[in-house]
Amino acid sequence: MSINGQFSWMKRCLSLLLLISLSACGAGGDYSRPRPVQKGVFLDSAVSGLRYVTETLSGTTDVNGTFEYRKNETIKFYIADIFLGETQAKAQITPIDLFTDITDIADPSVTNMCRFLQALDINNDPDDGIEISIMVQNALNNQNITLDFQQSISDFESDIILSKTLTQMGYALPGIKAAQKHLRQTLYGELQSIEVKTDLLSTPKGMPIQLHALGTFEKTSEIIDITNQVNWSSSNNSIATIDSSQSGLLNSFATGEILVFAILDDVSNYIEVEIKSPILTGLRIVPQNPLLHPFHTQQFYAMGTFSDDSTRDITAEVTWASKNVMIATVGSISGLVRAISEGKTQIIAEYEGKMASSDIMVNNGLLTDIQIYPDSESAIIAKGFNKKFHAIGVYSDETRQDITEQVFWESGHNEIAKVSNVPSLKGLTEAIAVGGTKIFAKMGDIVTSIDLTVSEAILDQIRVLPVNKTIPVYSQEQFQAQAIFSDLTVEDVTDQVLWVSDEPQVAAFFDEDIHKGLLSTESPGVTTIRAMYQGLTGATFLTVSDAALESIIVEPSSISVPMGGMHQFTASGIFSDDTRYDITDKVDWTVSKINVARVSNDTPNKGLMNTVAIGTTYVRATFKNVTGYADLTVRSPDLLSIRISPENISIERGASQQLQATGYYTDNAIVDITHLVEWKSSQPEIIKITGGLIEALAIGNANITASLSGISRFTAITVY
Repeated sequence: MSINGQFSWMKRCLSLLLLISLSACGAGGDYSRPRPVQKGVFLDSAVSGLRYVTETLSGTTDVNGTFEYRKNETIKFYIADIFLGETQAKAQITPIDLFTDITDIADPSVTNMCRFLQALDINNDPDDGIEISIMVQNALNNQNITLDFQQSISDFESDIILSKTLTQMGYALPGIKAAQKHLRQTLYGELQSIEVKTDLLSTPKGMPIQLHALGTFEKTSEIIDITNQVNWSSSNNSIATIDSSQSGLLNSFATGEILVFAILDDVSNYIEVEIKSPILTGLRIVPQNPLLHPFHTQQFYAMGTFSDDSTRDITAEVTWASKNVMIATVGSISGLVRAISEGKTQIIAEYEGKMASSDIMVNNGLLTDIQIYPDSESAIIAKGFNKKFHAIGVYSDETRQDITEQVFWESGHNEIAKVSNVPSLKGLTEAIAVGGTKIFAKMGDIVTSIDLTVSEAILDQIRVLPVNKTIPVYSQEQFQAQAIFSDLTVEDVTDQVLWVSDEPQVAAFFDEDIHKGLLSTESPGVTTIRAMYQGLTGATFLTVSDAALESIIVEPSSISVPMGGMHQFTASGIFSDDTRYDITDKVDWTVSKINVARVSNDTPNKGLMNTVAIGTTYVRATFKNVTGYADLTVRSPDLLSIRISPENISIERGASQQLQATGYYTDNAIVDITHLVEWKSSQPEIIKITGGLIEALAIGNANITASLSGISRFTAITVY
């Protein structure tokens, strides 16, 4: 290239570089201008006092919640030095935007932040905006406080740093629902309607259904998912329950139809759901992979697992089949497998589209011995108990097999013990009477036996009565303990057991031996009642209700008692649940006139009345400001007995003798009633009596009777 050519080429290159340099500097274009500043607002209503920082700008939100930013910048928000979160800057930012992949107002992170912001509002009224004052900002500045908004609501509430921070400033977190409602109404306005939706309007028992609640709002045409914000409820919790904390998940426990309600801000709607019978979710057969010998049998069982987590034996409901009937057959309904010839096959069970299988191996081998288990030589069973014996076959191929169902079982003395040969119960032995016998297992020419001793019946269990009773507070209940023996005989051991109430503050037993098993209720609740005896414990539940005492009935309601007499009054409490219980030992006993009678308040004689003088009075039983009454009349003392003196005498014919009658009264008085009684001779022709004076008329025997007020006494007289 020539020198001129080289110069021309260099000139063009310099011109091009100059043009590129000018373009980069913005010459002839807009590249040198900064991006324009835009304004946005932070809303949980307008929040003022938030410090914000972008790549190029910083400041504090004003009373309208306004902040400044440039397009494509990231903005960070703080309260003083407390970091709230960051997001892509835009025209409207809410607490939701400060968390990644969260859109739900009810999310714990969003709720935690809203509660914190609203707690710091200067006038505690976020409806007119949230103002975070200079005083609050200064108090929080340079404190090195870090708050974790992404923890659970309960953990956030108990956060030590948060609690200390709010307490020192005199603030407290608002309610969860209130905080969520405030943000919801700020963003969407008032809730207009709720629609409850689900993919399934019916489900088998035990299979959960996910429900969704969709809301329409005043400020937006968008349908908002409010599943986690509504309050869910079921019309029948015994059929199915739903918990808001489970995000609208319905769990069923029984079959039936229910209504599921969704309620939020006084707006509600519902959906009808049918819970059907549980369906099969799993199938298995047992035993797995057994070894059999030709002509031996094996019972297979099919166990079904259902949608409600229940497990049930469905042996008779499945369809059974064998892959090779030349090796083993199986009853299509019974599941009983019979080995035919040596080899391996598969037993299959099918039910409602589900299948389960087990391999089965058939080996040739001759039975050489039978062994009885679990006791190879002797066994002891208490009278009344049962015991299952098993027969194990020993074969020439050195294998062993359970042949309990194949052998024939026999007892040497059926009056002492019986052994069953009923299919599936073979080998089950019942101890009938005390003594000794042998139990035999036979198969072909092979026989083995075991010695069995039946011992005396032993204590098997303690039963506590009544079972699972409910009684009101301040009442009493007499419990009974029964010892059940192995032969099913029953013995009352109420007075021998140790009585215990697990919750004595709910109900407690009396300490006195004369009140064994008698319990007094103290407060509403549930306690376990235990009776302990000879190492065994019987138990039942006692529920003490909060039924209120409405009235007290004193019995007898009216009575007349002779002077010197006594009478036991009882008090029954009538409660608000229409139950009636003896509260004699609970009430305070009084009388209206203590100069007529007195009633004991001392245990064990509570309610026992003693007369003082002739007259009338009221007997009162009072408990918890409720009083019952009875009328009492104390009358003149009653005659208790008569004594004749002298008694059983002999008298000469023609002679006479004065008899005396003495009366003994209820007030302990002893009175001469000779002239008050009616005298009578059983043989007037032998003895005549007038006013107690007897005259012997003829030889013989007679009875002389003195009677008064229904009381009589006689004495024998001999005339010689």
